[in-house]
Amino acid sequence: MLHGLQKSLLFIFILICQQLVGQVKFTVTVSPNLIGKTDFAQLKLIIENGVNIEKINPPDLKNFDVQSGPNEETGITSINGNVKKYYAQSYIIKPKTNGTFTIPSTSALVDGAIYKSNPVVLKVSIKATLANSTNTLPFGKLEVTEQPKQSYNEYILKKGENITEKVKRNMFVKVDVNKTNCFVGEPIVVTYKLFTRLKSESNIIKNPSFNGFSVIDLEQPNALIYQTEKVNGKEYNVYTIRKSQLYPLQPGVFSLEEAEVENLIHFIKEDYLKNRVQNFFDDFGQTPLPSEALEDYKIVLKNNVEKIVVKALPSSNVPKNFKGAVGNFGIIAQLEKNTFTTDETIKLKILLSGEGNLQLITAPEINWPAYIELFEPKFTESLFKNTIPISGSKTSEYLFSVDSVGTFTLDTLSFTFFDVKSEKYKTIYANPIVFTVTKGDGVKNTITPKNNTQSKNWVSTIFSNRKIVIGAIALLLLSGLFFWLKKEERTTKTKMVLREDEKVEQEGIAEKQQVVNKDWLVQAKNCLHTNDEINFYTFFSTELNEFMLYTTGLDKANFNTTAVTAWLTENKINTDTIDQYKELATSLEMYLYNPFAEKMPMERMYENGIVLIKSLTT
Repeated sequence: MLHGLQKSLLFIFILICQQLVGQVKFTVTVSPNLIGKTDFAQLKLIIENGVNIEKINPPDLKNFDVQSGPNEETGITSINGNVKKYYAQSYIIKPKTNGTFTIPSTSALVDGAIYKSNPVVLKVSIKATLANSTNTLPFGKLEVTEQPKQSYNEYILKKGENITEKVKRNMFVKVDVNKTNCFVGEPIVVTYKLFTRLKSESNIIKNPSFNGFSVIDLEQPNALIYQTEKVNGKEYNVYTIRKSQLYPLQPGVFSLEEAEVENLIHFIKEDYLKNRVQNFFDDFGQTPLPSEALEDYKIVLKNNVEKIVVKALPSSNVPKNFKGAVGNFGIIAQLEKNTFTTDETIKLKILLSGEGNLQLITAPEINWPAYIELFEPKFTESLFKNTIPISGSKTSEYLFSVDSVGTFTLDTLSFTFFDVKSEKYKTIYANPIVFTVTKGDGVKNTITPKNNTQSKNWVSTIFSNRKIVIGAIALLLLSGLFFWLKKEERTTKTKMVLREDEKVEQEGIAEKQQVVNKDWLVQAKNCLHTNDEINFYTFFSTELNEFMLYTTGLDKANFNTTAVTAWLTENKINTDTIDQYKELATSLEMYLYNPFAEKMPMERMYENGIVLIKSLTT
């Protein structure tokens, strides 16, 4: 066991390391960094780990035309437990001329401090590059080269015909919305479409910005895919330019900006056709025609303007813990085991699942008692952004240890959201967390502790941004800790080996009996008795996966339905049992991640789960 001085030094070392990796970071990127004069690029301003972003000064874009922006984006990334929160503003820009341009650094006021970004360089050549694609421009290039239906004869330009009026009747851009009134946080779906009965080369030259919304794109341009729709009795080929779901961030009346589509339309003169025997497809689609046979017309089309009325959430009877979640959610809190020793580190897993503005919400706050030593948490998410609203789950995993002996109860976790259907706030509660701690042998496992807020602020004040000093101190402490920990390791290793040999045989027998007698689906059973359908399927999934993890011995990182099925097959489990597992796993995945899927009844699922567990434990 580490001495008090060692623990203190280890704690300070961790805090110092966190100062190096957890600071606010303000960066600017441009993609791609080489484009043609007629191409587009995306400039993105990214702030990581900022809590209160008060102001971002716009970048100097005097050498560019801004096609769209600033477009807002927020999110959380978690890689191997390294959690980063970010806020971004992006611009779609088009150069005014060719050359090499340096977009200078700009500044932002974040958490009361001023941060400067890096400058970026963008090279613009005279010739076009491959940059003008859907990877750099949310709207891409859309070449409408599909042959119109044979009944469409608007490609023929009659003598004396008004070409502007002809285009107006046969080609236009329209935006559709699934609703024009919504609450803050309630998604609306917008679809920009090009309706045409003509042959053209079309490019989206201005992308509408969705200021005041969090944006999830659902569909990008694809000239190979189109549908037909009737408008005022006339049939059109319809191309989806962009389809997105928007989550309003604030109340008010918002006008969806126009998309501008530049079209080069090709007509064939009627006089020329009178002397030809080939059909239109041969002439206009395959065989080059003389210039005197053609008439080209260039026009920029804009969509209709739609207004969205975003209502504020009710201001009366707002629960104290409401943090902006809008939708329908469920919450589960579960310890990996409820009885452990003072030597052990235990994991608390909180699963927040459902549908709504999941991309904008964070884990519920936990009131940690003073007797708990908390370690670095891990946050992961599994979001299905193509569903409307977004569905999926966010998982928070907290590691902690307890030095005191006894039975303890954590404050019941709650989560509040606004339910659009009922237009009311709802608070849901996780199952109570009760655990018993017994006296250990004094041999603790060492895990990086989570920083205490008060200590973190103290360290930050002393070392604010002095990375060289911090790095030197960290290196010095690390060296000392290395030698001390090696000494402790040699002392405890001998004791641990002796104890392990004595326990293995007894634990093996007891553990096997415990597995047979254990009620693996206890929480699902409770939900079944109380007819709690909302939480039943989530509990059942968690408990079944826990059983299968134990039974197969698979690593959690590689645990999935395919891996379990392969293990069952390799271990010659009978086919009926394997099929039963696959049916349960498939039903659970469909229900948990696709709220519109047909679900297996609770009673049947529970009974099938019991049969499966018995067949694998006897």
